[in-house]
Amino acid sequence: MRALAPCGRGADIVAMRTIITAALALGLAACAGPDLRDETPGTAAAPLPTGIRTQTYIPAATADSPGTATQPPTAQPPVTRPMPPAQPQQPTPPARRRGSSTPPDQLFPPPGSGMPQAVPAPMPNTDATINQFKRNQMQTDVDRLRNQDALGRLDPLQQRDLMNRQHEMDRLGR
Repeated sequence: MRALAPCGRGADIVAMRTIITAALALGLAACAGPDLRDETPGTAAAPLPTGIRTQTYIPAATADSPGTATQPPTAQPPVTRPMPPAQPQQPTPPARRRGSSTPPDQLFPPPGSGMPQAVPAPMPNTDATINQFKRNQMQTDVDRLRNQDALGRLDPLQQRDLMNRQHEMDRLGR
């Protein structure tokens, strides 16, 4: 054993462990069955999923359509039930809603039932609505510029801007 590790006794023990581990690994690999050996070393092989199946549902499949299974003919023809004579249908009363003090037929009366219908409010003039919106948007800036002008903090360009905005608000109608 001295020939393996000339450095000392501690190195001999390490070398022996390495040799024994390698021999055991080779012995176990030789005893292993073919299912444990990797045919393609270096590539990861995932096991195939089992239990996952897909089915295709074909609604209303007929025998003349390709790819559908035909059913064997049955000995009995389908049973047909005689239709009862036509009777005038009586309207069934609507189901009563729980927790409501108003009957359902009075909640939403049918049109032309004699009860007054709600008339939608006429649409306001869109130009007046737009002008009012623009005035509301400009009002805060004009008020801020007026306060700064009263304190003497506006330069001539800002004063011109204030005058133009006031004129625009007057044009839109105060």
